[in-house]
Amino acid sequence: MHRGSKSRFTQWAGTLMLVVAAGGSTGCLTFEQRWEDARIYDVPAGSIQGRWQGEWRSDTTDRQGPVRCILTPVRGGRYEARFDTRFARFVPQEHRVILVGEERGGLWRFRGESNLGWWTGGVYTYQGQVSPDRFFATYTSAQDSGEIEMTRPAS
Repeated sequence: MHRGSKSRFTQWAGTLMLVVAAGGSTGCLTFEQRWEDARIYDVPAGSIQGRWQGEWRSDTTDRQGPVRCILTPVRGGRYEARFDTRFARFVPQEHRVILVGEERGGLWRFRGESNLGWWTGGVYTYQGQVSPDRFFATYTSAQDSGEIEMTRPAS
């Protein structure tokens, strides 16, 4: 190995680590701010919008971790779901999914899809149901499948 190539590799690896660290911390701060902002708004009675927290569990790997979500209504009866998950309890992952569905019998049944990037499994599809006090969904990707269960956080 040439002395110059080791130096270039070290520079490349250092730059990559900075980009990953900056992207992760920016996403967390953005979600944290949105999470705190959502806390102060009153959620209409019977609504599914607002803050949720719970746990994700992989059926494929037997891994699990905490998850938080903010549901926000968007046009056409859809909801934007902003998820904040943790892998191995400390590696943050923030992602956004547009959920499309309809209400039947007091439950909003939905489906959605999001590309989380090749490093976390690519495209994930979600389907589930939400009531004003419980969120349940299944997820699948080419490499993983599992469940997300959440309830409303304590104020």
